[in-house]
Amino acid sequence: MAWGARVRTCFVVSISVATAGLLACEGGPVEMGEVVPDDPDWRSGASTDPRAPCVTGRPSSTAYCASPAEEREYEPVHQWTTTKDGCTQLYVASRDPKENVARVRRYRMTGVEPCGFARDEGFGEVHAHLSAISATEDGAVFALGPRVVRRISPGPAVDCTPRDVTLGDHALLAMAPGGRTGYVVWDRTTEPKLAKVLVSGQSCEVVAMPAELPEGRWIGGIVADRAEQLHIVETGTNLSLDKQGWIVSSDGEVLGRYGPSRADHFMQAPSGMTPCGSGTCVTDYPDMLAVFDAEGRSLQVDNLPMRDNRFSPGEIVGSAGGPLLRLGWRNGPRGRAGLGIQIIPTP
Repeated sequence: MAWGARVRTCFVVSISVATAGLLACEGGPVEMGEVVPDDPDWRSGASTDPRAPCVTGRPSSTAYCASPAEEREYEPVHQWTTTKDGCTQLYVASRDPKENVARVRRYRMTGVEPCGFARDEGFGEVHAHLSAISATEDGAVFALGPRVVRRISPGPAVDCTPRDVTLGDHALLAMAPGGRTGYVVWDRTTEPKLAKVLVSGQSCEVVAMPAELPEGRWIGGIVADRAEQLHIVETGTNLSLDKQGWIVSSDGEVLGRYGPSRADHFMQAPSGMTPCGSGTCVTDYPDMLAVFDAEGRSLQVDNLPMRDNRFSPGEIVGSAGGPLLRLGWRNGPRGRAGLGIQIIPTP
């Protein structure tokens, strides 16, 4: 298979230029969209040169990061960040709306104040059928495919063997930074089920774990921390119901609960959860951000920063020890003008 071929029938199409042709599958040529140059008003002074040194840090105020232009018709699927040895790396999965195959690219943080990101050309691209990605600090990327967890980078791709587990729909995936353990939650809007992802060398497996959460909970987000513990926050449409957060051991034991972030109840309708700094950040309805420490104690609750009207926001993503980012798409005079990144200060 020639490098650049698009495949509709395979989980992984290609890993990088060096590993192109790992899978031989049917498909037509890639038809890439127009690459729109960076809007000068978004240039913050930070370099987007792929040769620039990788850095990390948290800013004193919110800002929009300089970033490489991307094909404007691609839709975001999921993203993940990692921070290690003073380097924050951002993984972005996006998809042509006409296709089922998503592409995963990696970006290196090249500035904080001013902030910027550069494409990591050494990573290349991974193409896969996926709904979520999760990366480890050592650069391994795992993906949720149709009822399967797979390590998609570095190649060759490896399926994680299920052990008394049948994954369902509406699933979430979170790998711990160290890369030895991760977690999957599925059927999260009905009767949530939990499993561990155990990694050993080049192999991995998905192992069932007991679900100790009260029945009927809807899961809004999960995080695996440095201690390989699972953090869970619930959500739901009933805004009068107090929402809960839990810290769960790898054996399924509830070790603690998140403290209240408001005087009367936890949060109204959490929509996501991500590592940030030394704790976790939870986004809440309608446009709130709650920050918690590693033990689930509330540190800050505030409105998310005001948005630039040229920025269409998407998910918020952070990393253990790194900054908090809000991904979206820049809006130009002809519509969508490419990838946009907002950096948000946290305690």
